[in-house]
Amino acid sequence: MLAGIIGVNHAGENRATIMTNLNNHNNAIVEAASITILQAVILRNVAQAFGINSNGSKTDIAVRILAAGQTANDQETPLDQPRDIKFIELDDLESTTQFDTWMDDIKTKLEARNPGPNNVWTILDTQLNGSPAQINALRISPRSAQVLLLAFAGLKTSLSAEIRKQFQSLRFTHAWEVIRWVTQKQTELGSARHRKAKADLNRKHWKDSNSSLRTWVGVLRSMAAECGPEIPVGRCREEHIRQLIFKNVQENNPDCAFVIRKHKLQDVVDPGFGVDDLVIELTKVIVESESKPERQCVAFAATVQSESELKSAVTTLIAEKTKAEDTAKTALADKKRADEQLSFYSNFGDGRPKGGQPFRKPKGSGKHRPSAASSGSTGKFCHKCCKFYTERNQRDAKDYVIRSHNTKDCHFNKPNSQNSGGDTFRPRNTRKQDAKSKKGGGKQSGKKGRH
Repeated sequence: MLAGIIGVNHAGENRATIMTNLNNHNNAIVEAASITILQAVILRNVAQAFGINSNGSKTDIAVRILAAGQTANDQETPLDQPRDIKFIELDDLESTTQFDTWMDDIKTKLEARNPGPNNVWTILDTQLNGSPAQINALRISPRSAQVLLLAFAGLKTSLSAEIRKQFQSLRFTHAWEVIRWVTQKQTELGSARHRKAKADLNRKHWKDSNSSLRTWVGVLRSMAAECGPEIPVGRCREEHIRQLIFKNVQENNPDCAFVIRKHKLQDVVDPGFGVDDLVIELTKVIVESESKPERQCVAFAATVQSESELKSAVTTLIAEKTKAEDTAKTALADKKRADEQLSFYSNFGDGRPKGGQPFRKPKGSGKHRPSAASSGSTGKFCHKCCKFYTERNQRDAKDYVIRSHNTKDCHFNKPNSQNSGGDTFRPRNTRKQDAKSKKGGGKQSGKKGRH
């Protein structure tokens, strides 16, 4: 290899002959040698060995070799104040899309920070996927070691707090250990993560996204890519996404309804009736009414409920209906009892009890007073006061007295009362007192006559 670099004849020669040829040319390159004494073929071989352009004159080739050597020296020296490396956040270990995006971001930023054939990303990839011999043969320069340390700090920061709690006790010290651990977590759940991704996809509603239809469908495609064999690539996946679009777009608008019905009649793999064609036709209709994505979502997105949500809503409606019926029955029973009580007081006991049989009618002319509901009474009535004031043509004027108490509470029932009625003025019952006086006086006079 050395003989080939400096242009010494070595093809088909043994080691001793090659060493002799090298010894004869040991004065070809010395530190103080002028460029003019170097043969052009030697410079071109050196340039090709280091991956440098070998075209042009000897001066051009020498300048390129010198610049490459200086750059290599600069890349080996650590920086005095290196900038931190920030990667995008990874908050879901089961998401294949997030993991792939996270790894792409790591590769891009590490290659840009430490370019060259032996950059930091190459070191990480060898540590993750290389053989033991390849790992032992790695040469890590001071600059690469510095970038690896910055990458380790950036990788830990890029993981969410929940994920960091999971590997906090493992005490990682290298960046490739963090990447290897995350990769293992990706494969632990197996097909369960595909089923979880499918369930998440089916719960993704346009109305909740506050975005345009195109943006929402793009999110659906990313989530469908995580479903793996649960929703295979091709017709099955496209049809699944199309059905979600049908469910999440309202058909209140005649133009939207026409587009949806037209696509339902065709297969998703038919030319002009794919998912992208459906989205374009619906977007043409939507943008005529609303230009902002948020307004498009509010105006054209349908409310989609799952089976469990529908069952919960039906159960709630049934419970509310049952409660309303019970309340109505209770109110009707209370009204019926109030009407029976009111009928009893208003018709002098001629109401109807719960058994349905009428009360015994009292003897009389059959003329009843107006009902309490029509007269504005409180439901109280005194028969004695009514009779008393009716005889004196004061029935209407003393109606408030008659309705201020019941018969059992009337002063007529008090044996020591000289007056009657519920008013302040209680007239005497002169007829009974006169009869008693006459009866008692007659007896007394008879006795006196005998004496």
